[in-house]
Amino acid sequence: MDMIKYRNLTSHVYDETTARQIAEEICGRFHACFVAMHRRFLALYERS
Repeated sequence: MDMIKYRNLTSHVYDETTARQIAEEICGRFHACFVAMHRRFLALYERS
């Protein structure tokens, strides 16, 4: 749910400090999830 919260924040962020905080959260907390999702989708694609 945090990922969705940060995604929603990025839609209307005009403050550089907040944007940097969101970027840090994405890199620190969510990047591994995106990598895992990419690997899963790639594996499913290669099996089809």
